[in-house]
Amino acid sequence: MFIKKFTPTASYALLIAALSCSSSAFAEPSLQLYGTIDAGVAHTKQTGQSKVNGAISGGQTDSLWGLQGSEDLGGGLSAQFQLESGFDTMTGQLEEDELFNFSAKVGLHHEQWGGLYLGRQNPVSQQFNEEVELAGWKDFGMGALLRNSDNYQQNNSIQYYSPDWSGFQFGLGYKSADFDKKAYSAQPENLNAALRFDNDKLYAAISYDQHLQARSQ
Repeated sequence: MFIKKFTPTASYALLIAALSCSSSAFAEPSLQLYGTIDAGVAHTKQTGQSKVNGAISGGQTDSLWGLQGSEDLGGGLSAQFQLESGFDTMTGQLEEDELFNFSAKVGLHHEQWGGLYLGRQNPVSQQFNEEVELAGWKDFGMGALLRNSDNYQQNNSIQYYSPDWSGFQFGLGYKSADFDKKAYSAQPENLNAALRFDNDKLYAAISYDQHLQARSQ
C-alpha cells in the first residue's frame, strides 16, 4: 500500500468545500426491498366437480417480492428501476418459471417532463384502471371487463407517463413484436394509451388499446 503524506493548504480546503456543496445538491440513492405474501384456506365447490379443501396461494392478490430504486441525477432528473417476481406461497416456485416475470424495467423520470421506462412492464391502461378494482383479482378483477386492465405484462415495452397537472395525467405505451417461445408464435405489436383524473373526491380513468397484426418474417 502506498500512502502519500501532504500538508493541507487553502486550495485543498477550498476544493473539499466545493465538493461538499456539490454532493449535497443530490439526494442519496435509494433502494427498497418489498413484497406481499398471500395465503389462505379455501373450500371450493363447482357444479359437477368434487369439493376441494386446502391451503391456497393468493386469495386476494399475488404473492410477490421486488426491488426498486432511484438515483438523483440532478436538475430534477432521476434514474429508476424495478424488478418484481411472483411466486407460489405453497411451493415457493416462481410463477411461469420466470424470474422477474411481473416487472423488469429501467427508466428516467423528470419532475417537470414525466417519466420514460423500458423493459417488461404492465401496460399504461392497467396501471391507471387497477385503481378502480372493487376486490382482489381472485374475486372480481378488471380483467373480467377489460383485458388490458388485468394483471399481465408486456415484453419489449416503451412507456411514457406525463407529470400530474392539477389531477390529470396521461400515459402512452408501445410494445414491439416479439416471439413467444411457449406458444411458438409471433406476438403482435401493441399500442396503448390512458388518461386519468385523481383528486381527494374523484378518480376516473379512460384507456385505449390496439393490437397490431404481427408482421411476417
